[in-house]
Amino acid sequence: MASSSDANNATTPYLLPVGIDLGSLNSRIAIIREDSAEAQIIPNTQGQHFTHAISTPESEPENGKKTEFIYGDAAQRHLIRSGSQERPEEYLVRKMCRQAASDDDDNGSNGDDDGARTVKESSAGAFLGHLTELACDASAVKPSTLRVVVSVPNGGSPDVIKGVLKCCDAGVKGLIASKEGKRKKKEMAKEDLVLGVISDAAAVCVAHGLTKLTKTEETTTNGSANGNHATFPNRKRCLVIDWGNSGLNLTWLSILNADDTAPLLHTVETTHHANCSGEKILSTLVQHLVTAFKTKHRAYRNENILASKKTAFKLHNAAKDAVKTLSQTNTTAVFIDGVFDGLDLNASLTRARWEMLCGPMLRLAEAALRGVYKRCCREGDEVVVLTAGGGC
Repeated sequence: MASSSDANNATTPYLLPVGIDLGSLNSRIAIIREDSAEAQIIPNTQGQHFTHAISTPESEPENGKKTEFIYGDAAQRHLIRSGSQERPEEYLVRKMCRQAASDDDDNGSNGDDDGARTVKESSAGAFLGHLTELACDASAVKPSTLRVVVSVPNGGSPDVIKGVLKCCDAGVKGLIASKEGKRKKKEMAKEDLVLGVISDAAAVCVAHGLTKLTKTEETTTNGSANGNHATFPNRKRCLVIDWGNSGLNLTWLSILNADDTAPLLHTVETTHHANCSGEKILSTLVQHLVTAFKTKHRAYRNENILASKKTAFKLHNAAKDAVKTLSQTNTTAVFIDGVFDGLDLNASLTRARWEMLCGPMLRLAEAALRGVYKRCCREGDEVVVLTAGGGC
């Protein structure tokens, strides 16, 4: 006869841990399946592990009709082709989340502005709901069994954290309503489906298993092992290098196993260097491509070709592709069909040229890294260095 505890285990669904990495420019999602202890990154509908964190309504919202949203690169192309007066950067999910939190604190109302803010808040929630839907489809579970943790870049303001919690909760519960019905959404209204927002540095440490309990055998003074006792490692120090779109974040953490409880993560120092951002690197390459275009077509040497949104979009995408190619080869060819006024751009870029163009930023990054290491590293410390990148 089965015990009552066995019956409870049989009826209790597995709560699927979901992690969302919401960066300044890109995002990705991972899950931990019931039969595995390792996190698995879930690709988007195009098979990419990164999704451009931008979202917008497919058409103008209408009363009484459900609004459909589009995400990623498709959303950016839609904003450019639609002739929107706002830059696509205004629809980045992190920025819209921050605005959603700011709107809660603003008691004033301003007609059309309030409507635009509501649309952006809904866009952010829909994007985060879309990511969690990818997790549901990959693991064949119901949205109500998801438990989400979101990581944001270091230095995220309270408004960002508050807005991410608000929009992610709305996105997940909206997914529950569409997949399981409004009654289930009402049942889950008071459930904490979004467990929290943590920094990218802490998320990287967790992902690499640095916060797992690791018991070690205690040794006596003569070096023999004593299996009757277990001790825990002393202090570990970890340097997380996160080079993303918004800048270079250097975070020095101390990981302490004091007893048999979960290890503690303590941030010793964190610094942010906006002058070394991925966006600045791409802007530098875009300016280089503009110079190459004007050198070939001298009639446009006084023309501000970046004033055209389509031209700026094409050059930005070409710069991103060039950076990815140069990470694997020493040279790349950049060809853009009809970049401006029907004229093509055909240029070559070598890794040596790239290093020369980005030399000042690379030297700033090296100096910042040396400074943090010198201030925080002590002789005899066990140091773990982890790197994370994005933004390009």
